[in-house]
Parts: sequence; structure tokens; C-alpha cells
Amino acid sequence: MGSSIEHKQESEALLIKLSNILLKTEQDLREIGWKEAGLSFGIATSFETLNQSECLSLADQRMYKYKQERK
Repeated sequence: MGSSIEHKQESEALLIKLSNILLKTEQDLREIGWKEAGLSFGIATSFETLNQSECLSLADQRMYKYKQERK
């Protein structure tokens, strides 16, 4: 199992890295012929919320916001 993230600064760097990987994956899919491919995602951390339910809700809100901004 991986190590846990204990500081907000560590999570911010990881979120940027994860976002970049997802965007690169979308680009790669389009380049290999999936012209209409698209990934929608929302990311939230436990540093931003009080519990798991709030974290999932925040990630969901961010995903829908991301989808709207891309239209």
C-alpha cells in the first residue's frame, strides 16, 4: 500500500500531477483515433472537507464545473 499524505502542500503537488496525467491521457486517446474522447474529473481532498461524504460531493461538484467549462 502507498504512503499517506500528511500535509496540504503535498496534496496540492499530487493534485497537479494527477490532473496533468488525466489531461495527457485524454490527448493520447485523441491522437490514437478516439477523436471524441474526453475525460471529466473532479478532485477533492480530506484537507478541504470534514468527512468522506463531503469530499465525494466536492469532487462531484468540481467534475460538473469542469465539464461545463469545457463546452
